[in-house]
Amino acid sequence: MPEPPELEVVTAAAKGAVAGAIGPFSETAAKLLDKLFGGACEEMGGFLGDKAKDFRVERRQKRADRVLQKAKAVMDEASFEPQAVPDFILYPLLNAASLQDDETLQGKWANLLANASDPRQEKPIPVPFVSMLGELTVREVKFLDALFEGINAPYGKRPLGIYPDKGGYTEEQLLAVYGDAGLLRYPELGRQPYLRNMTQVAGERTADIEADMADFNQTIGILRRSGILSVDSHPKPIRIAVGNPGAVLANIPSKVDIETEEVVNVTTLGWSFVEKCREPKSD
Repeated sequence: MPEPPELEVVTAAAKGAVAGAIGPFSETAAKLLDKLFGGACEEMGGFLGDKAKDFRVERRQKRADRVLQKAKAVMDEASFEPQAVPDFILYPLLNAASLQDDETLQGKWANLLANASDPRQEKPIPVPFVSMLGELTVREVKFLDALFEGINAPYGKRPLGIYPDKGGYTEEQLLAVYGDAGLLRYPELGRQPYLRNMTQVAGERTADIEADMADFNQTIGILRRSGILSVDSHPKPIRIAVGNPGAVLANIPSKVDIETEEVVNVTTLGWSFVEKCREPKSD
């Protein structure tokens, strides 16, 4: 049997009509694609534009299939029938998802797709969310999940004073969250952040601590670059010791050095992005 042209293969695979030709989509993925494309699978041959040829590669198709099946499971769990997703969201999303092997990241692509197709959503997901997710590694994704869960945990169970109303989070607090996400080679670093400045006396764990801090700083840098995190500087409180409460103003120094500390905040865009990459809730 001659190999069908690329356009026909992608279209037929999406419809579930080809059995054995270049690894067609599973029936679950094919049916979901038909809904996501608004019943217009006949027109999907170019859904990856000039990259349709690449999409023929079996590995990419299998990855996309896994993401679609995960998305369908999420939709079923949330009890909704998906609506068609705009082309400017669906095409780049499927293209990016088909490049991802990691199970955790595939789950995030599935969640993003599910939220994009949820008819209960009043607003469509912003277009940049697709490229933002595409720029993250599993490390950033796990860290954001741990931060989200830490902030939304019951009172008293949040790591190192992580609260949503404190005006930002210190490096020590975020390092604790990073550790809670299971991302540290040396887990104690998350609970004893002072160790990050004591690598000279950390013995055989020095290399681990240095590598952990390099990865942590890179994670924060990537999330700042994506607009998910922002860094602000706050002045530290000024404390003046005056000997006794009745000291005259003349005893107060005329000049005081002001020290600042950096705190990290999750931007409004960042929280929206994190929520759209989590499983939609059922009614």
